Amino acid sequence: MPIKRWLCLLTIFMSANVFAWGGKGHKVIAQIAWDHLTPHSQAIIQPLLKQKGFQSLAEAANWPDLLRDDPAYHHTKTWHYVNLPRQQTSIKPSRDCIRGCVLTALQTNLNRLTAVNSDLNTKAQALAFVVHLVGDMHQPLHVSFAFDKGGNSHSVLFEGKSINLHYYWDTAVLGNDQRWLTLAGKIQKQFSHVQQELGRYDDFYQWVAESHKLTQKIYAQPVKIIGAEKARTDQNVAYQRLAQAGFRTAVLLNRVFESTL
Repeated sequence: MPIKRWLCLLTIFMSANVFAWGGKGHKVIAQIAWDHLTPHSQAIIQPLLKQKGFQSLAEAANWPDLLRDDPAYHHTKTWHYVNLPRQQTSIKPSRDCIRGCVLTALQTNLNRLTAVNSDLNTKAQALAFVVHLVGDMHQPLHVSFAFDKGGNSHSVLFEGKSINLHYYWDTAVLGNDQRWLTLAGKIQKQFSHVQQELGRYDDFYQWVAESHKLTQKIYAQPVKIIGAEKARTDQNVAYQRLAQAGFRTAVLLNRVFESTL
């Protein structure tokens, strides 16, 4: 294999290990959101998707993860997560978001999406980031600890392979036996009840607090080998977080766009 091609494949593989939820998870969240948007919201979003050449909201949701090696978007690298000191139990932006974090980035992009003076391209990019970042803050290991890079330096054995804990929660835990569109339909049916327990539509601190609580539980019961039973339990947790992220994204966008009626 030519060295340039090998290096390209290696870069893609390594990058995939730090993406929140992986492509499959973000597409699932976006599809659930799309299915619960009002016709009015969908009508506003369509030209924004077209502006960036996105075929769907699911495609837009993956776009921010493709920008990490683009110098023009270097400043967005810290937008996808927030790391706390190990002993802390709550988020403190003045301590944890000095270089930007998922909380501050979500608010920044919401402001751009709703600003009267934002042009179409700015709004389109902001939309993609909003959908993506809501998903990120629902992935437990994206509200985690700096000492092991959010689980990226923490190895576990899963299905006979050594992977890092972050990648396990991003991608491996979701399984590969269902296509993302099928999985989106399954999850929103299985977890339709969580729509009654979403809380305020813009309580972003609550959303990251939920993820941090799950992360604390993961680290309180560390394992080196993840067996089938634990994987099933973890998958159920991951599916519920995908559902919550999808439903909350829909409610958030519907509230944002209802003011344009």
